[in-house]
Parts: sequence; C-alpha cells; structure tokens
Amino acid sequence: MIARLPPFFRFAFVGTLGFGLDLAVLWASLNVLGLDRSSARLVCFAVVVTFTWAMNRQLTFPERRAHGPLPVLREWAHFVTVNSVGLGVNYAVYAAMISFGTGLFASPYVAAGGGAIAGLFFNYLAASRLVFRTAPGG
Repeated sequence: MIARLPPFFRFAFVGTLGFGLDLAVLWASLNVLGLDRSSARLVCFAVVVTFTWAMNRQLTFPERRAHGPLPVLREWAHFVTVNSVGLGVNYAVYAAMISFGTGLFASPYVAAGGGAIAGLFFNYLAASRLVFRTAPGG
C-alpha cells in the first residue's frame, strides 16, 4: 500500500516514523543519559538520519538507490551531509520555540515537532535531487 503512494508521501511516512524515533531518543537522551536539550537533539539527529536514510532507500527511492559497499557508504554520507542543512532548519525552529515559546510551545517535544515540519520540504528536495539519483546497478 505504501509503495503505491507518490514519493513525497512515502518520504513523509518515513519522516513520521523517524519523528517517533526522534521523540523516543530525545526522551532517553534527556531522562536516561541526562543530556541538556541541545546535546540531546544532536544525538537524535545521528540516530534518526541513519534510520531515515535506510528507510528511504527501501520505501521512497528503491529504484534510485546505490548498490555495492562503497557507493552505499557514499550515499549514506551524502544523505547525512545534505540533511545536516535540514538539521539547521530543524534546529533553528526547535531553538526558537524553546527560547521564545511559552507554555506548550516551550516543550522540547512540541519544539521537536515544529522543527521536523520545517525541515520536511527541504529534506525531500535534497534527498530526491541530490542523494537518490543513482541508476540501478550504479
């Protein structure tokens, strides 16, 4: 069923799964590891960017993914690099909500959601045009 959706919606689905993982890692980073809010977001990025890369290879861009150990590693590194810019967008919104938000909007969990939405469109364009562009076998 998911495979029949247009790529943007598959990407958003993977992003939704990633957001759930993001919240779980954020909670663990804050409450188990005792990290500050900013450090916790960096841990989240490292975990979630790898998860979403792997899922997008399988669900969103299966016909355009790289093949072979070195090309796959390059693809992952390229995904991390372009998503680092998306992280900047995501983190700017998160930090603004934490710093200037009140009540519910100052919650790190709500702020994480705001950041995720802000980065969605940039990350899709970057993934579809800059990362997953390899022909099968390439």
